[in-house]
Formats: sequence, C-alpha cells, structure tokens
Amino acid sequence: MLLPKELKELFKSLPKISREIIDISAFSKAGMRTLLQSRDRSFYNSTVQNIDGRISKNNSLEISVRAEALEPNKLSQQGAEMVLRLYFEQLSWLDAPVHFDLRGNYFFEDEQKHLFWRPSSLSYSFAKDFLAGVKELYQGFYLENDAQFRAGLIKTKIISDADSATIKQEAFDLFQSHFATARSAPMRFELPVFRHSFSEIFMFFINNKKRLQIDFAYLGVCLTSLYLHLGHLNYELDVKQAFLDSSLAKV
Repeated sequence: MLLPKELKELFKSLPKISREIIDISAFSKAGMRTLLQSRDRSFYNSTVQNIDGRISKNNSLEISVRAEALEPNKLSQQGAEMVLRLYFEQLSWLDAPVHFDLRGNYFFEDEQKHLFWRPSSLSYSFAKDFLAGVKELYQGFYLENDAQFRAGLIKTKIISDADSATIKQEAFDLFQSHFATARSAPMRFELPVFRHSFSEIFMFFINNKKRLQIDFAYLGVCLTSLYLHLGHLNYELDVKQAFLDSSLAKV
C-alpha cells in the first residue's frame, strides 16, 4: 500500500470494499502533500495559530489548540460533544485545510473539563464546491429540507442531473439512512454500524459505475476517526444539537 504511515491505520478502518473504488495513488498523493508540509515545524506552528484564531472567535467552541504534545485521556461527555462540534466546525472552513484525524490521542481534558487539542499532521484541503455540497446535505437532513438534501447529493457529485430518477431516489434513501436516527434522538457512535452503512454507499458507487471523488474518500476517513474516538467513549451524543451549534448550520 502506497499510503503514508500516518494514514494507514485510518484507511484500514474503512470497509474492505473501499479498496475496490478508492484511487489509492491519488488518495496517497493528496495526503502526502500536506503531511510533508506539516513536518516543517514553522509551517505546523503557523497552522496551529491559524486554527486557534478561528476557534477563539467562536464562543460555542471551548477548545484550546496546542502545538506541543499532549497526554491524552478519556474525555467526559462534555468533551466528546465538543469533539463532535469540532468536526462540523472544520467543515465550514472553506479557506483552510481540515485536520481530519480526530482520534483520542490528540485530545486532553483537564480537571475543569476544559478541552485541549493538538491537531494531527494529517490534513486535507477539500474543494469548496464539495464542502458547499456537504453543508447542503447536513442542513437538508437536520433542518428537514429534502430539496436541499437532494441539491447536496448533486454538489458532492454523488449523483448528477443526468442520472435516472431511480438512481437519484436510491441515493436519497441510502444517504438518509446513513444519517440514521441522529435527527430525532441522541446516538452512540458504533464503528461496526458505520462501516456497514459506508459499505452500502460504496456498493452504490460500484453498482452504478460511478467514480468516487477523493474529497468523498477523505470525508469518510474523517468520519472514521470520529467514530474510532467517540465509539471508544461510548456516550450517547446529541448530533443534531452539535450541528446546530456549529457554523455549518448557518445559512
């Protein structure tokens, strides 16, 4: 496998069927580019300062960003909710790379339950059009706007205007199901459930002879890291509220 070491563990946590559809060479090159940049200490420190500045302006995101190593520990439910909100918040940053590895070894919570985050060296710059589509998907789902959700499927290139009504409806039903019950009740982050759901999504691409965008592959890896962390904590979390509290929910 051509993937850099830092990506391998996350990639291996994706469903096995992902190997049949993800362009490993393009996926690896995209990850390697930012990985090499981040190994430049001055570049990494500058990146951390930029992230800290963004978070400092957000009153609902109580996270301190650090460039130095942390001693990770098990987060409280409050800390877990903050990590979830951080996932959504980063997807609203159109002009900055997303530090997509949200596993537990990058977080520390002190006795006052204040959360500290040391962004990993793994980051990815999503296309602005793709992020706009992701925003449409999440807003369409949580605000119960089916037309907006369908627009998000097209903007993320999951479907196209040229697709048949059958394929469009299949994608709609599949991705609505993927979001599960998060709209109506708190949920636990269970990696086996996520992997099964994502396997069905990959099968949709394969069966309909669709090309999987590298952006979509990296979003899947980001979600995988989130499930690895929050699944280990095993809290029931209000995903809808975390979304509504984030900038991604803003029109």
